[in-house]
Amino acid sequence: MALSPDAAILAIAYGHGPPILWDAVSGARLNILGDHSDNVWVVAFSPDGATLLSNYDDHAVRLWNTASGVTTKVLEEGRNVNSAIYSPDGNMIATGSDFVITLWNARDGLQLFSIFLARDLSGCKLVFSPDSAFISTILYQDLTGGGFRSLIRLWDVTS
Repeated sequence: MALSPDAAILAIAYGHGPPILWDAVSGARLNILGDHSDNVWVVAFSPDGATLLSNYDDHAVRLWNTASGVTTKVLEEGRNVNSAIYSPDGNMIATGSDFVITLWNARDGLQLFSIFLARDLSGCKLVFSPDSAFISTILYQDLTGGGFRSLIRLWDVTS
């Protein structure tokens, strides 16, 4: 679930089926994004609210025009995406899978670079710094003998 930056639109992903956009004030349904039946794991608005990203079981992240409901770009991640967010300046999209963080150019959809993580890390969650210069990850490491530990890392994404 995600709320647009102006708090006017609520995007909800129910699991099986496409994301649905709702008017956050009246509760009216605005748009159904696509006609697929895949699981939708993540939805997030761009900082200007004009685009919504969503990911599916097919390992792709789709960018939707929130006004028209049309897909504008498809980011072919190639892995199961656990997290996806826009940078606060709107220039980048970060996707996180169990072993890789990928940064994308939000304008043209091209992959900028990837950060490869240790194989025993999973559950990547992402947060950008307010200036879009850093990304923080929360990862989980399975421990031998049971249990896990949480790891928080900070990455400079400007160099």
